[in-house]
Amino acid sequence: MMNEQEITETVKKELKANFNPEGSELRNFQLQLLEILRYVVDVCERNGLTYWLSGGTLLGAYLYKGFIPWDDDVDIDMPYADYRKFCQIVKKEKRYFLQDKSSDIFYPYYYGKVREEGVQKKDKHPMLSFSPYSGIFIDVIPVERCNRTLKKISFLLMCGGQYKLMKLAGKFRVFKSLLYLRHGINLLFLCLFRFISGFSKKNLFYDTYSVGDCRHHVIDEAFTCMKMDFEGLNCNVPVRISEYLDEWYHGADYHYLPDISDVGRYQHYDW
Repeated sequence: MMNEQEITETVKKELKANFNPEGSELRNFQLQLLEILRYVVDVCERNGLTYWLSGGTLLGAYLYKGFIPWDDDVDIDMPYADYRKFCQIVKKEKRYFLQDKSSDIFYPYYYGKVREEGVQKKDKHPMLSFSPYSGIFIDVIPVERCNRTLKKISFLLMCGGQYKLMKLAGKFRVFKSLLYLRHGINLLFLCLFRFISGFSKKNLFYDTYSVGDCRHHVIDEAFTCMKMDFEGLNCNVPVRISEYLDEWYHGADYHYLPDISDVGRYQHYDW
């Protein structure tokens, strides 16, 4: 539900006063996330890796030059090839914990989280309740050539029934073995899907295999970047930022306030 109130400078100040004033728990949390983001940006720039802010983080940079006042996460996209290099570097440097399927079999996703294990806060998403790791995090998501049909198949294969299997794996060793087996099979399917997408000429877009339909970027739309301020940090954003946000929010007018009474559904934590 969208309000008719435009997000003016006055509205921005009111939102900040209501949700994340300086010194508040949420604001302090956002500043901790900013330090992780600072490290991620540094890794990318030191190693010539392409990345850009995405999702609500990109919208925050565009409208607020920082976090959306109620936001409690950070999203980064990068090309799949750079993502693989990035994961190797973060694991080697060990400043933060890189959570993915190779480091945590109970992690449900096929993209990474850079976690600060020294700062614990439990995510309210039930799919993450089985993992032993609960440090605050930012999401780093690989983006690659996808075929629409294969994208839908990958989501069903890799996410269908996963919650029940992880729940059983936490109690019975045999199901934990099945969890490893399923992960191995999923990797084979991912390799196959990537191979097919490399030759496909129809229904192509940039997205992430194994996640829901939310990212559908036109080929090469995001990879050309410019700099934009995010909380005083100079970050990459897509040059065609308006078109990118239009696609991300499916044409919704993001210059107007959402239903403020329902912002909790956008948050990872209870505040």
